[in-house]
Amino acid sequence: MMLLSTKRLFVLGFPIVLGATLVLTWFLFGMQGNIAAAALLPSHTPTVDPEPIGHVGGMTQAIFVSDTLIYVGNGSELSIMDVTDPNSPIEIGDIWWKEGINDIWVRGNYAYLAMNNGLRIVDVSDPALPTLINSYITDSVRSLEIKDSQVYLGTYSGKMQILDITDPLNLVYQGEYVLPYQLLDMALVSHYAYIAVNHNLYGGVYIIDVTNPTTPTLQGIYTANIGRMTVVNDLLFLASVITPAMSILDVSTPITPVEIGSFEMSSVYWYTTMDDIAVQDGIAYLSIERLSTDGYSFPQLVITAVDVNDPTSPQELFSESWTEYFTHAPLTVSGNYVYLADGASRLLVVDATLPATPTVSTHLIGLPDLSMEIQDQFLYATTNWGDLRGTIFVIDISIPTDPEVVEVESLGDYSLNDLSLDGNYAYSIFHSRHFDGLFVIDITDPLHLTKVGFYSYPDEGYTHFASTMDNANLFL
Repeated sequence: MMLLSTKRLFVLGFPIVLGATLVLTWFLFGMQGNIAAAALLPSHTPTVDPEPIGHVGGMTQAIFVSDTLIYVGNGSELSIMDVTDPNSPIEIGDIWWKEGINDIWVRGNYAYLAMNNGLRIVDVSDPALPTLINSYITDSVRSLEIKDSQVYLGTYSGKMQILDITDPLNLVYQGEYVLPYQLLDMALVSHYAYIAVNHNLYGGVYIIDVTNPTTPTLQGIYTANIGRMTVVNDLLFLASVITPAMSILDVSTPITPVEIGSFEMSSVYWYTTMDDIAVQDGIAYLSIERLSTDGYSFPQLVITAVDVNDPTSPQELFSESWTEYFTHAPLTVSGNYVYLADGASRLLVVDATLPATPTVSTHLIGLPDLSMEIQDQFLYATTNWGDLRGTIFVIDISIPTDPEVVEVESLGDYSLNDLSLDGNYAYSIFHSRHFDGLFVIDITDPLHLTKVGFYSYPDEGYTHFASTMDNANLFL
């Protein structure tokens, strides 16, 4: 058994008034399209819109390090963690909303969050009590950069918007540039914005002069397959969106970048792409996702360190991989430590003090996508992400605003496709590479789950994905 202290599951409260005096309150729990209800949905419409009152879990898509603190976008939650001991991160504060967090930048006492509905500014002067102080509502923001007194917002719809943040309490819109394609990432060099765009997996870098933020103007386009990028001094590091390659450009003359070096990973994998890139002290760190050619092996998350002290001849220092399910792996670097958020609600800490022998520690900071059922004061949830595959979580929801994970039980390396509850037992159908089956779990004591039964289905050429209970019958 493993105990977690976490608050990452959306809990929606629906107050419903029936007649003049009777009020029923019930809760809907959901994440990424998997929904379980504690009561049947009434035939009439609730009198108010549902509002989240608690939260557990989510996709980790943003990470930022500042001194001994790490800021993680865990789904819709900003989680602040103390990494004084990098191998034992401790959450010290959090704040959350309905919308997901796509990027984070921290400067001074404020955290700037790129959200699915715009920008949010959070006062983090007291990391234990982060406080929202301002919002700017716009399109879904994918990336943000801060330089001097401006914040640059890159939206999924292809806009770069510029705001004056001299006073974070009073944001001032200054101007924008509309791109013809989807925006992937941004970087700032001098008074130029470099914007990576995607068009049917191909694209390039738009070079925008932002000397006058009210009228940003296009200065040139560099054609390349770009996913993520970062700038160090006069060097622009580009990570490809469709191949495991990194290009290094000299941008000392910003409007005419010149490639001076490149690095490409050799791979037996049929699909490999770079998710993120960070450079510090002459070393480029790349997070990479790749799929196997055999059609069965699970995707891998890879971190590769490349010596770029001589940018004309990059040399690989080390490469570490994990067999995971994930969708995105943002990373950040502080000192000799690399921090990755792997998309499955985990924080991976890589100690690269000795590049030839890096060490890795893994820390669960939330819960990924779940299938869920509720009974009494407990929510039972399964997940199929990475090394959490085949795991059942028990979450105490007696205080809906503060759900708490109280039990974690692994049933083995199986895909748990659905979950049904009946009295003292939970029934979970599973799928493996060779056969389907059914687990029976005793939940008499929700804090100590016990697997008591197992049934293997005949090989019928299809997979079971859903189940429900009716009296003593289980329907698959």
